[in-house]
This record gives sequence, structure tokens and C-alpha cells, in this order.
Amino acid sequence: MNYKLLASLIVLAAVTAGSTRAADLIVNVAGVREHKGMLSLVVYDSAATWDRDGKTVGSDRKTPDADQVSFRFTDLPAGKVAVMAMHDENGNG
Repeated sequence: MNYKLLASLIVLAAVTAGSTRAADLIVNVAGVREHKGMLSLVVYDSAATWDRDGKTVGSDRKTPDADQVSFRFTDLPAGKVAVMAMHDENGNG
């Protein structure tokens, strides 16, 4: 597995919405060197527990086709989340 971290391991994102409403989050990953393999993002419910037992509230994977790739997550719980980005450049999982 040949993983390259494209963004900070943790990106804190304040999802702006009322406390009882779902929210959307758009993450733009810039600086993608290789347009091959698989780019994966996982959204966790807490920055404090993302690397242990954090609850996953969204995830997506794409084959990058440009130097910047956008991900959109919908209906997330309102509040702060943690986002982890990984690029498996050779696609071997």
C-alpha cells in the first residue's frame, strides 16, 4: 500500500447549521500529484476520537482526475467534525 497524505491528517470543519438540522460539507483536496489510484475521505463526528473509536458520519472515494478533487457530504449532524484524507496512489488498497 502506497498512501500519501494530501491534507492535514485532521481538518476541523465547523458545519454551520442549527443544532437540530442536518448540514452539508464540501471538502476540496488540493495538490493531488498523481491522477491515479484511489482518493478516500472519511468524516468523523469528533476531532477528539477520530483515531480511536470515533463514529464515521460520512465517507467517499474517487479516482482523482485533476490536481484538485471535491467531495460533498450531505445530511451531516450539525457541529464540528474531523476529516481524514488518504491517497492510495497505486490502488492496491
